[in-house]
Amino acid sequence: MDDFTKTILLAEDESALRDLYKNLLVKEGYDVTAVDNGQAAYDQLISRKFDLLLLDILMPKLSGLDLLERLQKEDKLGAAVRTVMLTNLSDDSKIAEALKYGIRGYMVKSNYTPDTFIEEVRHYLE
Repeated sequence: MDDFTKTILLAEDESALRDLYKNLLVKEGYDVTAVDNGQAAYDQLISRKFDLLLLDILMPKLSGLDLLERLQKEDKLGAAVRTVMLTNLSDDSKIAEALKYGIRGYMVKSNYTPDTFIEEVRHYLE
C-alpha cells in the first residue's frame, strides 16, 4: 500500500453486496464512498477524484453504461480513469460497449469470493 490511502467509489444498487464490498474494502484500509445508483455516482465523480471506480452495469437512475456515456459526452471521462465494471451479466455486448469507454476490466460478481474480490481490486489499483 502507498503512503496515502487509495480512494474507491463503489456504485452498486444491491444493498447486501454494496455493504459486503464496502466493509471488505474499508477493512483493507481503503477510503470507500458507496452509492446505490448511477446518478449518485456521477455526482461523486464530478465533485471528487477517486483512484478506482467499481461500477455496476445495471443500476437505477443511470446505468453504469449510461454513466460512462454521459461522462464521455461531457468530456469528463477522465473522472472515471480506472473503472472496473461489476456485473452478473454474461452479456458480451454490454462488456464490449463498456470497453469502448476505456474501462480497465470487469468482474462477474458471482465468480468472486471475498478474498479474490480484494485481490482483484488490488490488481486494478497497481
